[in-house]
Amino acid sequence: MRRLMRALERERRDGGELTQTEIAQLTGYSLTSVCSWMGGKGNPSIQCVVDVAQVMGLEIRFVRRKGDDE
Repeated sequence: MRRLMRALERERRDGGELTQTEIAQLTGYSLTSVCSWMGGKGNPSIQCVVDVAQVMGLEIRFVRRKGDDE
């Protein structure tokens, strides 16, 4: 999850649309938690990652890789 959250942080910086403070306010998570996750620290749940992606206008999909269904 850390890698995924760091990827969201890169997307946030590159897009320049939302601050970490705004993400915290929109998701209802604390600013401390959001900053920690976006900085690659902490270990957010899948739901936290999905919530953050959603307020950023992104969608997270979990897709089974080919060959993993055996």
